[in-house]
Amino acid sequence: MSQAQKYEGLFSQFDQEVEAAIEEAYLQEGYVGDDGERSDEAMKDAAFKIAMDHCVVGSKAERSKKALTNGGFYSLVFPSGPGAGQEAPDLDPVSESVLKKLRSDVWGLTQTRRSGFLQLCLEREESSLVVCRCRVYRYADRTPAFYITDNENLIMEDAVDKEIQSLVRRASSLRRDLSMIIERHPKLQGPVAEQLGIEMKRIDRELTIGSTESRSRTKLGAAAEG
Repeated sequence: MSQAQKYEGLFSQFDQEVEAAIEEAYLQEGYVGDDGERSDEAMKDAAFKIAMDHCVVGSKAERSKKALTNGGFYSLVFPSGPGAGQEAPDLDPVSESVLKKLRSDVWGLTQTRRSGFLQLCLEREESSLVVCRCRVYRYADRTPAFYITDNENLIMEDAVDKEIQSLVRRASSLRRDLSMIIERHPKLQGPVAEQLGIEMKRIDRELTIGSTESRSRTKLGAAAEG
């Protein structure tokens, strides 16, 4: 057996051990389907219930206390998982890989975009609650966290303003890139300005509140007309 084949076999065995440990983590928490097999849907449903039970906040003070970090959310969704609830777990390589994978999967559910899992759950329930992300102090470290709220001041601070500022930063970056191109090719200034004008009109249409069939946006549009 060649050295390459030996390493390939070792990596394959390691991956199999990690996958088996992930399966076991799901089984331990009861995240299985009707067939008794591992179920991502069961895990996601439990994660939504946990989020609703633990991190719905109504004020800044509550946000500081109840917002869940990546590790905190993982520890609630997989309380028997590797390193769950431990400040400094001593893990073997397999357990460390399992922790990394499950933490990533759980945190992915907290995406604040409209397509994020928790956000979609709230939309299906026709709730006015919104998933937001922020930074909080845990053990003197400022770390990313998420929470769910109906507080409009918090929504403006941690959802609306952040998205708008992100758009402004992208626009600023685009301006610098286009300026670089025009400096090198001055004759392109007219065509670039023309194309940019066309796209600006499209952006304006996309950013017009109430321009889609969405329930929430329709309500915003009606409120604006009133």
